[in-house]
Amino acid sequence: MGGKKKPTISQLEKRMKVLAKREKKRQSRVKEVRRETGLPTLSVPVDAIARDVKKMKCITPYLIATKYGIKISLAKKVLRELAERNVIRLVDRNRRVDIYVPMAA
Repeated sequence: MGGKKKPTISQLEKRMKVLAKREKKRQSRVKEVRRETGLPTLSVPVDAIARDVKKMKCITPYLIATKYGIKISLAKKVLRELAERNVIRLVDRNRRVDIYVPMAA
């Protein structure tokens, strides 16, 4: 009946510190990828992803999204583009996820 209680000021401060730390860590990871590829800040490092997927056994949008800190929808677009370039091959697709493998060299 009373509903959820409001957090105390110290609890809010702790939460804000944790969120700021996570965001800073994510931003540094994205900067490292951008620095490595030399691409502008708003573009996706497709060439770097192409190099990395050749070493992987299987590739899913989730793996790419978490590794490069991008959205899953953008990872799906990147994987489709790599499949068009014949860097990877679509093995299985269902309603939720596409599974790719690298092309044999």
